[in-house]
Amino acid sequence: MASIVSVACSGRIGDPNAAGGLGKPGTPGGAAGSGSSKSPGAARGNGGLPALPDGSFSSKATPLRRLTSTQLDNTVRALFPGVALPATLFPSTIAGRDYTTFPQATVVTEDVAESMRSAASAIAKAAAADVNKLMGCAPATAGCADKLIGALGESAYRRPLTVEEHDILRALWDKDTQATPVQRAQAVVEAILQSPQFLYLDDKSGKVDASDPTRVTLDGYALASRLAYLLWNSPPDAALIAKARAGKLASRDELLAEAKRLLADPRAHPVVAAFHVEYLQLTKLDAAQRDAALFPSFGPELAASMKKAFERFVEHVVFDSKGTLAELLESRVAFVNGRLAAVYGVSSSSSGDDDYRQVQLPQGERAGMLTRAAFAAAHANTRESAPVHRGAVVLERLFCRELEPPPGVNATLPQLQDGESPRERLARHRADPACSACHDMIDPVGFAFESFDAIGSHRIAYASQVPIDASGDVPALGVKFGDGVELSAQLAKSDIAMSCYAVHWLRYALGRRLAPDDDDLAATVQHQFIKSGGNIQALLLAIVGSDTFRQRPVNP
Repeated sequence: MASIVSVACSGRIGDPNAAGGLGKPGTPGGAAGSGSSKSPGAARGNGGLPALPDGSFSSKATPLRRLTSTQLDNTVRALFPGVALPATLFPSTIAGRDYTTFPQATVVTEDVAESMRSAASAIAKAAAADVNKLMGCAPATAGCADKLIGALGESAYRRPLTVEEHDILRALWDKDTQATPVQRAQAVVEAILQSPQFLYLDDKSGKVDASDPTRVTLDGYALASRLAYLLWNSPPDAALIAKARAGKLASRDELLAEAKRLLADPRAHPVVAAFHVEYLQLTKLDAAQRDAALFPSFGPELAASMKKAFERFVEHVVFDSKGTLAELLESRVAFVNGRLAAVYGVSSSSSGDDDYRQVQLPQGERAGMLTRAAFAAAHANTRESAPVHRGAVVLERLFCRELEPPPGVNATLPQLQDGESPRERLARHRADPACSACHDMIDPVGFAFESFDAIGSHRIAYASQVPIDASGDVPALGVKFGDGVELSAQLAKSDIAMSCYAVHWLRYALGRRLAPDDDDLAATVQHQFIKSGGNIQALLLAIVGSDTFRQRPVNP
């Protein structure tokens, strides 16, 4: 007997009522679910678009953010170019329902602390093996130790060291007079790699804003780090640090000019792709398993191909094509290797697993990221598709409906009866009023993607020969569609979908969910995104140019 995670609707999120349709946000109205679904943004006068606050906490209590495992790995490789290091260095950052940039994803438990200590020790040993190269001078030369501490410390901390920080590291160098230069250098490197200045985004510096004494405008070094880790997942390069040192990141225009430079660099491509993997929760592919008797072609290699092809698709849309959310939702362009070509039913001249060739997916069957094999397979079970999971992701990520498990509800689906379709099975499940409030929205949206089986192959009937019905009519969401292609087309023209997408980028960029006092920020960024025609790079520039990105609370 299969089971699902039953979910309930929270009323904290803006309600795109049917009165205005999906493309035009409606008038704030009553609930469609277990709580009030009033549109806070419209009620507070932001032109009708939902500002979508996430909770009752304040943005003035933003917690400290540790770098993700990817950011730490990239930083170490930038610090020690040419040093042979393992493929992965620090313990993986697990996002869950939120993002890897959230402090909750980077909590340092006892096990994580030990793993990070081990990583720092191994890196330091490898880096100090050629001590002359590491230090840039002969260790016995006067001032050489200070040169190492100053140069490496500034690179690792992404700003000049304070006198106190320098003295602490120098005392560590001098501590054991019997130690060799290699051992001393190793001790200094290991200490730097375990310091909070290296592991966390350092936002302490800056000046109190003259127009708002509760806010501090960050200095150039802190802004350089925020920008580089957002757009490159890497530390600031020499050009960005030089701008920070010269005080040339103080204005919004100067910061935006650097943001444009970073976006034009290929290092931005995998970062934008990785956001979309987290956005649609495609990391579930990493541990996905299928019944080998039903899906003999599925395994880790195919799952990895699905995710890689999805990333290539996102990079193509954002950086090589129109770059809009609408294109992400409607484009039939795909990149396939031989494994994926078979899933999509297209021909490919790929020469191997790492050779992805551009193709057009069949018209009428697929359109955009929600109809990709990666999305279908990430949200499926070992033997069958999972319309509830697929529907829930779309509701949360494109409608910004907050879904939480209701207390005391039986989440087990009834047994599928002979000749019964999954749609009919879920209809019986919705007979429980505690389930129907939200499943009346979740289930139809999920059924839009029932044309794709548990590995994302297109189908017109279930294994039982029951025909697929992928249509849906959800008045509470203002949508009516024949299948996932039609739903994607409606989302592509939707201001609500664009507003929600903007909120998710804001969450990712700020490393937290939005608070009620973020209303003006959300409304401004949403409107700029919509005004740009849904251009994703324009959205990122709107976020970087916001006061919230450039500032922090006086007492974070």
